[in-house]
Amino acid sequence: MALEDLATPINSITADQAREYIKTHKEGSFTILDVRQPNEYEQEHLPGARLIPLPDLADSLKQLDPEKPLIIYCAKGGRSQVACKLLSGQGFKLVYNLAGGISAWNGLTAAGPQELHLAFLKEGAGAERMILLAYRMEDALRLFYLEAQTKTRDRELVTVFSNMASVEEKHKHSIIEICIKMGLISARDVPDITSARMNTIIEGGFDTDEFFRQNEEHLKTIRGSLALAMMVETQSLDLYLRLAGAVSDNTAKEFLLTMADMEKEHLSYMAKLFEKKG
Repeated sequence: MALEDLATPINSITADQAREYIKTHKEGSFTILDVRQPNEYEQEHLPGARLIPLPDLADSLKQLDPEKPLIIYCAKGGRSQVACKLLSGQGFKLVYNLAGGISAWNGLTAAGPQELHLAFLKEGAGAERMILLAYRMEDALRLFYLEAQTKTRDRELVTVFSNMASVEEKHKHSIIEICIKMGLISARDVPDITSARMNTIIEGGFDTDEFFRQNEEHLKTIRGSLALAMMVETQSLDLYLRLAGAVSDNTAKEFLLTMADMEKEHLSYMAKLFEKKG
């Protein structure tokens, strides 16, 4: 199974299409899912929508019926698009992203942050390839936070992004330690992994320059910056979960799920800061 086969296309629907779908389908036959934060939900939400904030989604899959169609939305369509990819990767049958989010639903036109594109590996899903991918992904996140801290004037946010960059650097070392402990690699393999050349377009990651060009406007605000950070962390979480579902080796699966847990901790932290800045 090639890893590019894990990339699931996203079904998007407009506000008008969503209204028609809700009107013509029996209540209880589908789920409307709001992936924003609680304070956003409290201000306004779609009738009957269920709230599961994006940072909590991976731990709340059992609360949702994978056989029922899902209409997912956020503020402007960025976070919900990431949620769609995550749920589709976990076996949910029919997932729709509400284009433009609740802003479009209210008749406003808005373009949320561009989805962070993940380019899946075209080679096999061997343990060594996944370890290298994880190492590069963590370095990609480090680069994101280093760049993001130069895009905001909020001192607290600068500190947060700087600290997160340091955390990602520590995670790179943790990857090596975890893999040696699990027996996935030996000490002689470490130089090959840590000396891997980093490119602007990171294998299994994203084009950092293009990403910042597409999302420059959103980085001008505190909430926009944090929303992008949550998108980045969720994409990383999504990747680790997809890979964990694709491998048969239990040790490799345990490693990938350990990495996923790290990303969920970051998402929880970002969500609390998002609430505070709200």
